[in-house]
Amino acid sequence: MYIAALLALLAVIRPVLPDAICDRTLMIATSSPSVLTSDGYRGLYPAGTDCTCELRATVGNVVQISFNDFQVDPYPGSLSGAPGTCEHHYLEVYNGLETSGNLLGSFCGGERPPILLSSDVSMTLKFVTNPHSANNRYRGFSLNFTAIANTQDIDSGCWSMRRLTAPSGSIVSPGFPNEYPANLACTWEIVTRPDSKITLQFLSFLVGGATATCDNNINDYVIVYRGTGESKVSEGTYCGWELPQFTDLLNEVTIEFVANNVGGWRGFFMVYTAVGPTTTPTIPPTISTTVPPPVNTMNTPQPPVTPGASYVPTVGDHAARLGENSYIVVFFLLVAILTPIAR
Repeated sequence: MYIAALLALLAVIRPVLPDAICDRTLMIATSSPSVLTSDGYRGLYPAGTDCTCELRATVGNVVQISFNDFQVDPYPGSLSGAPGTCEHHYLEVYNGLETSGNLLGSFCGGERPPILLSSDVSMTLKFVTNPHSANNRYRGFSLNFTAIANTQDIDSGCWSMRRLTAPSGSIVSPGFPNEYPANLACTWEIVTRPDSKITLQFLSFLVGGATATCDNNINDYVIVYRGTGESKVSEGTYCGWELPQFTDLLNEVTIEFVANNVGGWRGFFMVYTAVGPTTTPTIPPTISTTVPPPVNTMNTPQPPVTPGASYVPTVGDHAARLGENSYIVVFFLLVAILTPIAR
């Protein structure tokens, strides 16, 4: 009787871990956020995987994914620099099915990808790690996926969230780091706290070709505005390969990206940070690519905190803490159960 009660108790307090991408080929998105991670997340993801998972919503909804944490081998780039070309390890996101949908992006490195949307009821994720490139330092990714109503004003025009209100985030051209398609007209609005100012940093930029000219807003170009709506004021029009840089913009910024009927360039990857009135933006330290960082064997490792943002515990964090505490609970229950028997 005591053993049966103990087994039942263990089943109840066993920690509930989030699903891993290599464990599921189909997951149903609902209005409540669910968590999907790389295999072994919070530890090191394994090499030699090629896993595909479809996220599917009900009719009338689209799938939205947002990243809690992202750290994937950026070879040949560096984790603290511009996103790499994702040759060895990468996460691909497709609008629809992998076989018939368009590629929204292929991501690696240490910057969190943007909030992405499907145009219909399904989105497909594919996580590939090279079997000949061992992973000794990268923990992979954790993301939330949700089904949301397909309204006209949520999409930027590039299958990503139109209005961004988080204190930090990213914006990328479709298909990055592969070539963006032709005939694009995309608009993003960044709106943060009234007492903050926005810093933009383009980590990669190739729009319209290396020798492109974007006078008079022709061909392919990016425009950065102070403000939103009819009151916005242009800060400039940008194309070619030189990285635009902006600091101390207003707390409201608009980004427009237009591509003509040719397309065919790498595009851009941009991150933004909202800086408060008494803080200044900080640049994350360069992480050595040859010496692995020390492993903390006492505590569960935590994701890096993006400058200007606060870390919000995820479902995985709470599950990990529950798992740690469950052993203490089981110990005291065993003492309580076995003491009468010993007497």
